[in-house]
Amino acid sequence: MTGINRIKEQFNDLKSERTSIVRNMESTNKKIVELQGILEDALQARLIIQTAAKETQENIEYHISSLVSMALSTIDPGWPRFVARFVARRNKTECDLLFEEHGREYKPFDGSGGGAIDIADLALRFTYFSLAPEKNRASFLLDEPLRDLSPGRQSKASILLEQLIKELEIQIIMISHQDDINITANKTFFVTKISEDKGSKVEVV
Repeated sequence: MTGINRIKEQFNDLKSERTSIVRNMESTNKKIVELQGILEDALQARLIIQTAAKETQENIEYHISSLVSMALSTIDPGWPRFVARFVARRNKTECDLLFEEHGREYKPFDGSGGGAIDIADLALRFTYFSLAPEKNRASFLLDEPLRDLSPGRQSKASILLEQLIKELEIQIIMISHQDDINITANKTFFVTKISEDKGSKVEVV
C-alpha cells in the first residue's frame, strides 16, 4: 500500500469516527434537553407540593387553634387563647402547643392553672378526632378529665361537652367526682363503695 492510499484510509477512518462522535453528541444533547425538562417539571412539582403542604399546615393550625380557643373562652372568656404552630426542628416538622395572652406566648404549664389546661387537653382530643379523613361514630372513655377545673366551672364544661357530642356525633363515657359535670348527661350512674367485702353499689339516676 502506497503512502497516499494509507493516508486516504486513515482519513476515511477519522471521517467515520467524526461522524460517530457527532451522532453521539446529538443524542447526548437531546437527552440533556429531555433531562432539563424533567428537572424543571420536578422543581415545579416540588414547589406545588411545598405550597400545598404550607397551606394545609396553616389550615390545620387555624382549625386546632380556633376550636381549642373556643372551648377555653366558653368556660372562661378571661382565659388565654390557644395557639398551634408547626415548626421545623432537626429536619422534622413539630407542632408547638401554646397559650397566648396579652401578646405573649408561653407553654401551658409555665403560667396557667390546671383548669385551663384540662379544657385545652380535652378540646385537643376532640379536635384531632375531627381532623380524621374518615371516622366512624367514636366512643371516648375519660377518667376525671376535668379534675383541676373549679366547681363553679363544671356546669359550663358539661354544656360544652354536650355541644361537642352533638357536633362530632360521638359518645362520651366519663368518670368524675364532680356533681355539676353531669347536668347534660343522658344517663348518670352513681357508684358507692359499700365495703371491701361487698364491693360497690351502682345506682342509675
